[in-house]
Amino acid sequence: MKKETFCRYIRQYETDMFRFAKSIVGTQADGEDAMQESILKAYENIDTLRSRRKFKAWIFQILANECYQILRNRKRQEPTDPFEFPEQEHSSDYWTEDMVSEDGEILSYILRMPKQHQEVLILYYYDEFSTKEIAKILDIPQGTVKSRLARGRKQLKDLLEMEGEGAYEGA
Repeated sequence: MKKETFCRYIRQYETDMFRFAKSIVGTQADGEDAMQESILKAYENIDTLRSRRKFKAWIFQILANECYQILRNRKRQEPTDPFEFPEQEHSSDYWTEDMVSEDGEILSYILRMPKQHQEVLILYYYDEFSTKEIAKILDIPQGTVKSRLARGRKQLKDLLEMEGEGAYEGA
């Protein structure tokens, strides 16, 4: 694959990649680091890509691995003093307006869910991966993806219904 083609693919998916990375690692800086490292690793290993049609799933798998590496490194660096906690960005606060489409309200509900549900819902609905591709990206069985999707959908429905009821209580 030529450098220009690689760059075109990266530009095509960079918003989705950043949204996904940030949803896993939790901060903008770590999301950017994960993206940079992933793009570099992908470029260095482009010869392992078997088909251009699989580029998106391939780059997201590299990105997911890099995100989990950042989380592992962060866990190793956690402070031993229980009163020394680094400030963390809250998940609902680190999504910029340009990352949230017209269905941003739904995304705000997804961001209230556990990480494992966030990941599969974002990859499935926002990045349009199949359950098989998500399983490969996250390195989990396809059945696990399906059950997380089902639980995530139920939790999303419950959140939306609960919010809807709260909106009508004052009327």
